[in-house]
Amino acid sequence: MLAASSLDLTAVLTERNRDLAARAGAHAKYTASAIIGFAVGCGLGAGCEIIVGLWALALPTGLAFVAVVIGLGSKLDERP
Repeated sequence: MLAASSLDLTAVLTERNRDLAARAGAHAKYTASAIIGFAVGCGLGAGCEIIVGLWALALPTGLAFVAVVIGLGSKLDERP
């Protein structure tokens, strides 16, 4: 995904065809939030690991478990 956004950004800056540059810009805007969120999450995870050590893994593991339980619960509600 990062490579696609890098290519889109390069296309926006260097493309002479305005239509292609506009399409690349729209795609870059669409993927930018995911890349920024990933980078922020990595930074926060590194900071938490420095502060509390491997216990920092408890929060994302717990949140993943809660997400699985919620997902399974919603599947059970959908059954006829």
